[in-house]
Amino acid sequence: MSQQILSLGMSRLDIPRILEIEKASFGSPWTEAMFSDAVEGARGTLGCLARTQNGKIIGYCIGQVVIEEVSIHRIVVDEGYRRQQAGRRLLQLLILKSTDRGARAAVLEVNENNLAARRLYETLGFSCVARRPGYYTQPSSAALIYCHQRLLATEENGT
Repeated sequence: MSQQILSLGMSRLDIPRILEIEKASFGSPWTEAMFSDAVEGARGTLGCLARTQNGKIIGYCIGQVVIEEVSIHRIVVDEGYRRQQAGRRLLQLLILKSTDRGARAAVLEVNENNLAARRLYETLGFSCVARRPGYYTQPSSAALIYCHQRLLATEENGT
C-alpha cells in the first residue's frame, strides 16, 4: 500500500488530473466547467484530494453543505490506487470538515452495481433509503440514495 497524503481544498491547477480520473471512472463524467465551479467554491462547497508522496493526485471528494446536510457529489479514486483506503479517508475528511460547517446529516447517490462503494458507505454508517431505476444510462442501472443521519456520532467514533 502506498502512503497517501490528504488535503482539503482544490485549485484550478488540479483540474486536468481530476478530469483524467473522472473520465476513466464514469460513463457520464463531470465537465471541466463543473469542476471549475466546485474549485471556485460555490457556497458551502468542500473539496478534498488524496495524493501520493510525490504529489500525484490519486483521488478526490467533493460535497456541498446546505443548512445541516452535506450532499456528497463525487468520491473517486484512480483505479490503480483503489482498495488502499483512500476513498474511506477522503470521505472521512469530508465528513469531518462538513460537521465543522454545521452538517449533521449526509446524502449521496451510488450506482447499484458499485458494490465496493456501497460496502464503504455502509461501514461508515450510511443506509440505503431510496432507489431510482434507470438513473444511469451507460450502462442502464439504478441509482441508490444513501443517507447518514448522525454525522457527529461518526466523527466521535472515528469511523
